[in-house]
Amino acid sequence: MRRARTILSFLAKAVIVGLAAAFLLVWWKPVLLGAAPSRRGAVTAPSQSAAPNAAALTAMRTVPLPGFADAVARAAPAVVNIYTARVVTERTQTAPLDQLFGDYWPSYRQRVERSLGSGVIIDPAGTIVTNQHVIAGADSIRVQLSDGRIAEASITGQDPDTDIAILHLSIRNLPVMPVGRSDTLRVGDIVLAIGNPYGLSQTVTQGIVSATGRGQLGLATFENFIQTDAAINLGNSGGALIDANGDLVGINTAVLIAPPADPRASALRFQ
Repeated sequence: MRRARTILSFLAKAVIVGLAAAFLLVWWKPVLLGAAPSRRGAVTAPSQSAAPNAAALTAMRTVPLPGFADAVARAAPAVVNIYTARVVTERTQTAPLDQLFGDYWPSYRQRVERSLGSGVIIDPAGTIVTNQHVIAGADSIRVQLSDGRIAEASITGQDPDTDIAILHLSIRNLPVMPVGRSDTLRVGDIVLAIGNPYGLSQTVTQGIVSATGRGQLGLATFENFIQTDAAINLGNSGGALIDANGDLVGINTAVLIAPPADPRASALRFQ
């Protein structure tokens, strides 16, 4: 009986020692059971996968954003500055003594009223498109090209109902604006406005198409305007609205400005 107890005690000790050894072995080498890597391995793996991500982010930062210099270079030479002048006759104020006795003849004086705008050359023959209100009532129209040449222009036709006028310029070797498709414009498309604001020569502003098919604005009899947030200032009327490829899609026409009493409102531009 004692011999049996001795054998069982020996076997129990052997089993306990074996289990302890197996536990220690698995604790140090969990890969023997197909377990996840130890804490030390878990730290190493993410660092190896993070390196390519950091490299990719660096590469993204160094990629240049697309610009519109090519579109402007393609279209801007065909945008011209338009300077108009007309003679205005005004009645002068009568002297108080003459008004008192009623013995006077009305007198008048003349002055020259000048204005400025922009236009777009659309064919090599010298056809220029602009706004009718730019040249309305003008006695003389002078056009300045982007290369500095200046010449007198004549009116071929004008339509107040659409606020469009056609001029003719008798100069050779004219740059021509490529004509695009305004009917394919979508809200959110990039557009650029080129004109002659405040007589500062050519200026380019950039924005997006805010809306299409705008009407009932009271700007013309027939209205089908493109609304944009590209800045348009005095002198931009008649200038070009181009797409990101440099194609003509509209003529800069008007800016609607909210009443000064409403500080939250902003100007709306239409082509």
